[in-house]
Amino acid sequence: MGYSPLLTLIFFLLQYQVEAQTYSVDQVCGIFKNEEDTTLFEVFTRNNKHVTFLNSNYDNDPIVEINTFGFIDEANLNLDPRLDKEILNEGSPDEHSFYFGIDYRFYFEVDEATDKVYIMELENTNLFYYTRVRSLPKSLLESLIRVGKSDNRNYIEEFLDISFWKVSKLKSTIYSEPNKPTRMYLVEGDKVEVLSGDESWVKIRYYGKKLIEGWLKREDIQSE
Repeated sequence: MGYSPLLTLIFFLLQYQVEAQTYSVDQVCGIFKNEEDTTLFEVFTRNNKHVTFLNSNYDNDPIVEINTFGFIDEANLNLDPRLDKEILNEGSPDEHSFYFGIDYRFYFEVDEATDKVYIMELENTNLFYYTRVRSLPKSLLESLIRVGKSDNRNYIEEFLDISFWKVSKLKSTIYSEPNKPTRMYLVEGDKVEVLSGDESWVKIRYYGKKLIEGWLKREDIQSE
């Protein structure tokens, strides 16, 4: 039995509606690495800021570019004003470009378990392929600290989604590894990122005038 043209059209529209995607700021935010040029990283933040790290050699100080990002409606070419809202675009991604300095046609793959974009394909004159990563290389973190210092800003806290812990002791010795103390220490109120650890020791990263990694006694810190 055949289908009438009207039923075929309805079926097509329903299928299109199911397949159409919408994206939120939270899904896009994070750190992405270019799979062809592994020294190129992009960071997207919830305050609609975008940071590009350009560096062909980690021995050189990388270029740090700060811009805005969002979706551009192809109908009017204006940056979507709803960036602070949950839904960035309605309907097909084909109706929008992803913008961060340049307009890109885009394709995103979302991880169903985390509801985050984990693959990003961007097309302008060339095709760029990015994957989500957990953190920036140490050299790029140090560059972000230096740029923030020159701008009198804390770009680590502004641009990276880090849960900080505070030192709760008046003076906390930094260890190179558990039970091997160094001459370095932190003081009460200093903020650290916890990288790993157990009930006794935690590996930390401190973003001060320079980036320091080491170990602290677990009892010396508390969550904010």
